This record gives sequence, C-alpha cells and structure tokens, in this order.
Amino acid sequence: MDLSLEQLTNLPPSTLFAALPEFLATHISEPQARLAATHAVRERVATWTDAEGIVVRDHLASVGAEIQLYEALPLLRPLSRDWLGTLFKTVTVNGIENVDSALTQGPVVVIGNHLSYVDTQATDAALAQMGREDIANRLVTVAGPKVYEALFRRFAAACLSTLPVPQSGAVSNVNVSARDLARQAIQSLKIGKSLPERGLVLQIYPEGTRTRNGRMGSFLRGVHRYLAVPGCQIVPMSHSGTDVMFPIGSDTLSPADYTITYGTPISVEAAGSTRDALTAAWHAVRQALPEHLQPDADTPPLA
Repeated sequence: MDLSLEQLTNLPPSTLFAALPEFLATHISEPQARLAATHAVRERVATWTDAEGIVVRDHLASVGAEIQLYEALPLLRPLSRDWLGTLFKTVTVNGIENVDSALTQGPVVVIGNHLSYVDTQATDAALAQMGREDIANRLVTVAGPKVYEALFRRFAAACLSTLPVPQSGAVSNVNVSARDLARQAIQSLKIGKSLPERGLVLQIYPEGTRTRNGRMGSFLRGVHRYLAVPGCQIVPMSHSGTDVMFPIGSDTLSPADYTITYGTPISVEAAGSTRDALTAAWHAVRQALPEHLQPDADTPPLA
C-alpha cells in the first residue's frame, strides 16, 4: 500500500489502523518475513484506541519539523521493536558492559558507523531483544533532515528518540543559508549537550551520511563540539548487517544477521581534546568492524 504524508494527516483512526500494517509490509521483500511483520504490527495496532490513533497520526505528521528533542512515542516504540525484530536472522550484542561502565563515569556519547536508514531502529530492537531496554530507552540519535522526509523513514524516527541537525554542506546539496545552518546547528548542539542532565545518552553517526562504497568514511570534525561536556565518555559502537538488511538504493528490507560491538569507553579529558577523542573513537570503531566495512587505507579519521 502506498501512503503519502499528505494522505496520512487526513486519515481517521480506523483507516490508519488498517493502513499501517499494510504500508509497513510493502517495505519488506521476503514473503515470510513480510507476513510475520504484518502480524506483529496488527497485534499492536489492535490495542490502540481512536484517541491513541490520533496521537500517532499527529506525531508522524509533525516529527522533525523543528530543531528540538523528539522523544519516542510510547505507542510506537514497541511496535517498531516487534516489526524490525522480525527481520533479524540472528542478533549479537558484544561489549554491553562498556556502556554500563561509561554510564557510571559521566555523561555518555555513543559514536558509531553509519550503514543504513534503519541503523538506529535496528540498534533499538537488538538491545530490546537482549533485555537491555534500559539502555535503548535512553538513546537519543542525532538525525539529518533526510530521516524525516519520506513517510517510511519518518515512521522509524517517530518510534525513536531523535534530535534533528541540519546536514553539513560537506555531505549535502541542500541550499540553506550559512546563517540559518549555523543557527540550527547551534540549537541542536545546545540540546545535545543538555541531554545528560535528563539521564539521556546521545548517539551520533559522525560520518554524516550513510556509506556509499560499503566502507566507513571519515568523521566530520565538527562533531567534536558535542563532546565538550565535563566528564564526557565516548562509547565506540561498530555494527554490521543493516547494510544487508536495507542497502542504499533499495526500497525494501530483507532479513539479515545483525551484530553490535561496543568498545572500551574513551575519556575525552584523558584524550587531551575533543578532536583527539573523536579521532580515537574513529580508530576504535574501525578496528571492531569486519574487514569489508573497514575504511580504505588512505581514509583520514577526520574530514
């Protein structure tokens, strides 16, 4: 079923309840997985009241419109975990104790490689499957404007906690004035640095865009500003499998094995500077990736 954002805003709850499972099913290629995902979504939607349906509809219509913290909609988060979880052949989460350790030492920023539009959705579902909803529920992911454009990607964003950020001119052709770009970036940065006060954990993909050649690229050096928080600990995150699940250029998802590896925390203070800490994080992410995802030999850590 095709469903546009414009159509969504006018749907009555009963129509939304019927449309959502079919809409999400069209984005899964493998028949058995599509059937399982559709069943999982229908079971969740069947528990919603009309009032809750309106909340879901309005949240989907508005998420990402402003530079602000968008917390995951409680109605959608478990639906996302059920739906995306049907696409895992296997799930492996290594080094979760490193996240626990970092959280006892100070504010935490998780930094990882970027493979697919479903990276964050997969991370959230995997942590939930491993019984670590306590960590998944604290993650707030920095997201570029493309995440909120198409309705399918917007659905994923609405299921998660996200912080919009204007996409850097280094990775985007969007025509935004330098003044507006700076204003939006400063607002996002301010919110991001305030998250530890709310008990939340910032998650960033510092490449700024999904890999185009299958290998990790350089980190955008401007990301170091998010690390300027007293006592900040970086947890490197290397993950693989979402590039198979939802590769660039594909309109549908396929079942895949998914693996996350969290590395040893990096103290920004001990690293010497926020730029040095970001460089150290790049090397830590690189080293834990499978060989086919590691950056080319001449790739600089920061760009």
